[in-house]
Amino acid sequence: MSKPHVLVIDGDGLRALSERTYLEKQLQGVCDVSLAENADQALKLLEEWRAAGERTALVVVDQSIDTGGEPLHRLAELAPGSKRLLTANFSQRAAAMRSVWAKDADDMVLHGFDLDQALGPAVSDLVLDWQQHDDPEVQRVRITGPRFSPKVHDLKEFLTMAHVPFSWEDGTKASVELPNGTRVDNPSANTVALALGLSHTTEHPLYDVAIIGGGPGGLSAAVNAASEGLQTVLIERDAPGGQAGHSSLIENYPGYPTGISGGDLTERMHEQSARLGAEGLHPAEVVDLKGFNGYNLLTLKDGREILAKSVVVATGVYWRRLQAPGVDEMVGRGVYYGASTAETSSFKGENAVIVGGANSAGQAAVNLAETAAHIDILVREPALSGMSEYLIQKIKALPNITVHYNSAVDEVSGDGRVQNVRIVTGPEKTVSNLDASGVFVFIGAEPHIEWLSKDAVVQDDHGFIVTGGLLPSFQTAWAGPDAVNATSMPGVYAIGDIREGTNKRVAAAVGEGSNVVPQIHRYLSGFAVQHPAHNVDGHQVSGHAAIKTGDIDAVAKMVESFVGSMPQFAATKTTEPGGVSWSLERTDIGEGHVPYGSISLGKPDGGASHVQLSVVVRNENLSDDPAVSRKAVNTWAKSIGSHFNAELAVGQGRYFAARRAPAPVEATVGA
Repeated sequence: MSKPHVLVIDGDGLRALSERTYLEKQLQGVCDVSLAENADQALKLLEEWRAAGERTALVVVDQSIDTGGEPLHRLAELAPGSKRLLTANFSQRAAAMRSVWAKDADDMVLHGFDLDQALGPAVSDLVLDWQQHDDPEVQRVRITGPRFSPKVHDLKEFLTMAHVPFSWEDGTKASVELPNGTRVDNPSANTVALALGLSHTTEHPLYDVAIIGGGPGGLSAAVNAASEGLQTVLIERDAPGGQAGHSSLIENYPGYPTGISGGDLTERMHEQSARLGAEGLHPAEVVDLKGFNGYNLLTLKDGREILAKSVVVATGVYWRRLQAPGVDEMVGRGVYYGASTAETSSFKGENAVIVGGANSAGQAAVNLAETAAHIDILVREPALSGMSEYLIQKIKALPNITVHYNSAVDEVSGDGRVQNVRIVTGPEKTVSNLDASGVFVFIGAEPHIEWLSKDAVVQDDHGFIVTGGLLPSFQTAWAGPDAVNATSMPGVYAIGDIREGTNKRVAAAVGEGSNVVPQIHRYLSGFAVQHPAHNVDGHQVSGHAAIKTGDIDAVAKMVESFVGSMPQFAATKTTEPGGVSWSLERTDIGEGHVPYGSISLGKPDGGASHVQLSVVVRNENLSDDPAVSRKAVNTWAKSIGSHFNAELAVGQGRYFAARRAPAPVEATVGA
C-alpha cells in the first residue's frame, strides 16, 4: 500500500523547498510530500494521483496562489476527504481567516514563525485527523446495525468520544467487528472498550487526588495535578470529553482563532494529562463516595474501590429531558440529547429539528446545516438571547435554517423512527407540522449528581453542589480560607457545571480545574492520619489529638452536632475560659443515667494554632486488660469519627485525622 500524499503549493520556490524538506523529515514513513508552484501543476498532480487510486491526506496552499478564479476547495475536490491548510503573510491574514471561517480551508498558519512552532503542529494535527476520520485504508471498528437503533447510537457515540476510527453499515442486528477480526454480537460500550484495550485498572492503592468526570474541568484538574507531582486518577463513566466533547466547533475558546471542535480540545487535554502521569479509568462509573479512615473511598459500579486523600467532583450536567408525547419512545431512533458528529453526519439531505437556544444548539445547527436539507430551531423565547452573537449572525446568514420563536415541541411521531414533529407557536398555540428525521435536544441542564447521596454534600434545590463562600464557614473549616471549590465533605471539591452558580462555559470549567489544584495542595500539606494516643487508667481510657485550626467555635459546633445525633446519650455542656466540654451519660442502659465519657476542647497554653480534642471513655465494665480497653475506646472513636469524617475531618475507626495543619499532627497522651 502506497503512502498518502501531502501537496505543498507555493510560488516562492525557496520557501516552498524549505517547507517540503521540513515536512519530509517530519512525516517520514507516514506521507510522501510533493511540491507544486501553481494551481495548474497542483491540479495535474491531484488528477494523476486520483487516477492511480492514490490517497491525498493534505493540501498546503499559500494564500498568494492564483487558483484561476476557482475557490480553494476546488483544489481538494480531486481528493475527497483531504484536509486543507492555508499559509499566509501577515498582510494576508484577514483573507486567510475568512477562508477558514467559510470552511474553504481547515486551518491557517502564518509565515515568519519557526516551522516547529507553526507549520509542523498544524500539519501533524490535520494528518492525524484525516487518518482517524477519512483515510479509507485505516483499519476501523466496523459497526453493523439499524441506523435508528439506540444500541447502534450508543456505540457510535462512545467510539466517537474515544477517538476510535469506525465505520457503520446498515443491518438488522447490532454487532461490532474489531480490526483483528473479532466479532461481538449485541455489544455494549463497555464490552467494546474491553475488547479494544481501552478499559484500565488502577495502579496504586492510594491516590493524592481522584477526579470524577472527564469533561474540560476534570481534564484540566488532571493536567494540573499530575504536572505538580500529585498521584492522580481520572474516572469517567463514558469516554473523556464530557458534554463539551459533543460540540462540533467552539469558536470562543481563547487561543484558537479559527475555532476547535470540542472533541479535539478535550482529546488534547486527555493526551496531555496522560503524558504528565495522570491515570485514566474509563469507562468506569462511580456509584458511591464516603469517608473511610480519614480518606475518601470511591466505589465503582463493578464493585471496585479506589482510595484517595482528596476528590474532585467534575461530573457536569446532562440535557434536561424533553417532555412531549412520543419523545421517550424515539430516543436513539431520531431523538438525541446533544449532537456529536457520530450522528450529525447521517443527516445529509434530510431535515432536522434543534430544540434550544443556547450556544450548543447554535453550534449544532450550523454544523448540521452543512449537509442537511433544512434545519428548524425551536426556542421558547422571542429571541436568541442565550446565544453568542457570532453564532446568531452565522444562523441568520444560512438560508437552510429557520428559527421558530415562542415555540415548543408538542409531539414526535413516526413508524419506528422520527418522521414528524408537531410544534406549537405563540400564545395562541398555533399548531404546525415539520417533516424531520431527527430531533436534537439542548434544553436546560440537570446535574449529574444521582450517584451521590444527598447527605454526603450540601446541594441546592436543583441538585447542584454548594461550595466555598456559599456554605457556612464551619462546613468548610477543613479546607481553610479561600477554598472556593470546597464542599461540605472534607477532602472533596467540586468544579465546573456541577457546582452551584457557574456560567456553564468551557473556559470557566478549565479555569476551575486549574484553580482547584492549589486548594488541594494546601489541604494535603496538613494531611496526616495518626493513631490516637491512649492512656489506660483503671476503668478510664482517653485519647487525644491536636486539630490545627484556631477556630474553636467551629469545632464546637461540629461536636454539638455529633452529640445531638446520638439519642442514646445525654450531654451536659460546660463552658470555661479557653475551652468547652461535654460530659456524656448513657440513657439506654438500665434505669437512670450511666456515666460513660466526655469530649473536651481547649487551646493548650493559650495558643491560637490548634484546638486540643480529648475523648474519654469511662465504663465500669471495661477490662483491666489494656488491649481490651483500647478496643473499647476505638469502638467509641469509630462512632464519633465516622460523623466527624463527614463534618470536621476527623477520621473513623482507629484513627483521628487532622487535615488542616501546615505541619504534622501533634498527638499527646492525656493524664
